[in-house]
Amino acid sequence: MVHRRRIAAFLAASALLLAAAPARAEYPTVTWDPANPAVYVHSTDPLARTWSWTCDDPSDQWPLQQRCLVYDVTAGEPGSGLEVVVVDADCGTAASDPSTVTYTYDVTGAALITDHRYAYAAYCRDSAGYSYMSWRWFWYDAAPPTTTITASPSSPHAARSADFAFTCDDTSFRYAWGTSGYVAYCRLFCALFDDVTGAAIHVAAPCAVPRVESAATVATQTYTGLVDGRYRFEVYGRDALGLTGTAASHVFTVELPDRDGDTVPDDVDNCPDLPNPDQDDTDSDGMGDACDADDDGDGVADVDDNCDLAVNPDQADLDGDGVGDVCDDDLDGDGLDNADETRLGLDPRDPDSDGDTILDGEEVGDPDHPANTDGDTRLDAEDDDSDGDGVPDADEAGDADLATPAVDTDGDTVPDYRDADSDGDGVEDGDDNCRRVGNPGQEDADGDGIGDACEDDDDGDGVADVEDNCPGVANPDQLDTDGDGQGDA
Repeated sequence: MVHRRRIAAFLAASALLLAAAPARAEYPTVTWDPANPAVYVHSTDPLARTWSWTCDDPSDQWPLQQRCLVYDVTAGEPGSGLEVVVVDADCGTAASDPSTVTYTYDVTGAALITDHRYAYAAYCRDSAGYSYMSWRWFWYDAAPPTTTITASPSSPHAARSADFAFTCDDTSFRYAWGTSGYVAYCRLFCALFDDVTGAAIHVAAPCAVPRVESAATVATQTYTGLVDGRYRFEVYGRDALGLTGTAASHVFTVELPDRDGDTVPDDVDNCPDLPNPDQDDTDSDGMGDACDADDDGDGVADVDDNCDLAVNPDQADLDGDGVGDVCDDDLDGDGLDNADETRLGLDPRDPDSDGDTILDGEEVGDPDHPANTDGDTRLDAEDDDSDGDGVPDADEAGDADLATPAVDTDGDTVPDYRDADSDGDGVEDGDDNCRRVGNPGQEDADGDGIGDACEDDDDGDGVADVEDNCPGVANPDQLDTDGDGQGDA
């Protein structure tokens, strides 16, 4: 069933004298039953209504002749000579009044012509020849409205918004509505689609101008937020009876300006003259990093900034590696990430957490498997005697320069601070009187605890071995009676 919006309009009975008669005050009257179905002046249905009406002749001049008629009154009303009779039925003769007639004014759709006006009439004539007719009318409308797009974007279109203008024409706009008070109209529905995929971007909904009451009225619709692509605009009308017309459509392509060719349209490109498809903007100042001389907005130009993507106006650089502290993963330059040092309980701002002159990174090794040479409760990087040989790591490091690696006296690839026998002479460092010089015999001529192998004055007589004529016997006087270079002692 076609949805319809009908406006009830009961027309006051229109009297038409169809026979000339001498002037008199009493003519038959026709009264429609108020219980009859509603009267619609605009319809898509063929007329099929059962109506009741009553004829009353105040002069009581019977019998009363009663007729039920349907006219096509498009060209003129009954009695004009321009009407066309569609139905003319004898509704009976009444021998008294008031006389009530019930008749089904049934006209098939095949007998009706779209955009024509029809009237169903009640006619009553008394025996004296005086008559009265009353009718009600409706327009038969089976034609849907037609929409026409009158203005639309060119293609390609270089803007994010698109404006459309259109009209809707419905034959009901040209009907003669007389004094019915009925107003014909066309409701408008707009939609926007991705013409490539067919997906609806804006589903069909009332247009910005949702209704017109004249074919001359121009309605509009605007869509915003468009991006590059191909679109299809559609608009269709639906008249007061619910008849829906075919959609009018317009296909167009949007190509937004992009002068740097980075696929980001100029109107949203934070560097419109320099390609930067990622649109990175570290300081959120609206200027992309690619064209911003101070990406982080800290007042230090990128060319001079040791952290050009992190705010650090003070340019602090603890380890002096040219990378500012705020963006340096290894603040102290000890070879360990700050996060690893924190996790291991070390100080990320101190390259030598245990003060043994060996870098934390060297002592830790693999941060996921940090070194603990002597297996005690402390990692090498926080243990002042990593190999547990009784000799402090600081003494076994070789020197106090953190920049130089710890020494490996015996060349076995194990640095001395992790090697319990640094010189590989079989004597552990804690007991070795020459820890860095192999001397398995541990000779110590002067008994001073420093092995001869590593002492400059083995006999302790105050004369260096290289000058002592008896380096193994104390003879501070260096007497050599026979002058043979070997002291008398």
